[in-house]
Amino acid sequence: MDEGVYCVSEKNKFANESLESKLSDEQVNKINVKIKEISLLEYMLECRVFSTPLSDYYVRNAMSTSVMSLLAAYVDGEHSDILGFCILNKAGFKGMNLEYILVREESRGQGIGGELLAAALQFAKERGNVIISARVVINDKKNEDLFKKGSSGFMITDKLLLQYGFQITTTSTIIRCANDEKSMTIWNEFMNKRGKKLIDRSERQGFTVVSFAKAGEMIDKLKESREEFPRELNPEFYICNPVDRLVPELSFIAVKNNLPVAYCIATTVDGKTIVFQQLSVALKYKRTGVFFLPFEAFMKQLFSEDTYSKVSYTVFDTNKEMKTLVDGFLNPLIESKKLQNFYRIKITGSERKQVE
Repeated sequence: MDEGVYCVSEKNKFANESLESKLSDEQVNKINVKIKEISLLEYMLECRVFSTPLSDYYVRNAMSTSVMSLLAAYVDGEHSDILGFCILNKAGFKGMNLEYILVREESRGQGIGGELLAAALQFAKERGNVIISARVVINDKKNEDLFKKGSSGFMITDKLLLQYGFQITTTSTIIRCANDEKSMTIWNEFMNKRGKKLIDRSERQGFTVVSFAKAGEMIDKLKESREEFPRELNPEFYICNPVDRLVPELSFIAVKNNLPVAYCIATTVDGKTIVFQQLSVALKYKRTGVFFLPFEAFMKQLFSEDTYSKVSYTVFDTNKEMKTLVDGFLNPLIESKKLQNFYRIKITGSERKQVE
């Protein structure tokens, strides 16, 4: 095998008997594929002809961390056209994120997606990574990867990840709502019936709220108090993310005794859609209802400006506060709903032997 080439179909390190028995005929040994790491310049010159806005987004996002790796699939030598690619991003000391896999439309059904996934696992393992994570957004109506729609090829799917040994670790729902007059009317009705009482109660208990734009040192205190909040929600990921840009005027911190006790974070990529990424409450304040304070400040500010026409909410199954908001208020506003699965595979012990 040539130096720097990570996977060849006929000698795929992952294509042992136990794995091969799980894959369809379309996914095994159809063509002789070589997979090699490529540069960002090669991606721009050769992959942009079939890339999607989503893949370009993940490349920009990974570039901002300076730990991105791109693997590309070739046939008949490395100087042939690129048939597909995958994006890997370093995550922690011993982990990597498999951000994206894309194969040209005319090259689908020949096992290239599986080859890229196998090579990505091998690539990560050879660099000492034992935890590989991935995620897939699934249509609410059909059990398929939503990102296929309007795209030019095959992308990472739930079925493929499970076939290669990934397990679902958590799920979330992505809710999309309009920011319009109808939404404002429903919001005002909700506030008159229930919301104002919740705000008054929090204020009587000594809670206040401040935007990230005016929070100053309170943002540093929020970073320092991560252990006080649920582990699965990490505000630092968004505070300094150049792609998912935090919108400080729409992100808020609830405060008591000069300490952060709850927060919400809103970001944007394109300046048109706002994404409500996180709503989190310090563990000791879970039963106080203070989670509504930063959310109310977010909604009030959102309706006071005309910058964003759409709002998306990320609702993790473990985030009881967000689920409460969905059930109690957001349901009438929902335009679309998608399921997002998060996956992980740990390459240790017997699993590590499987890929060798």
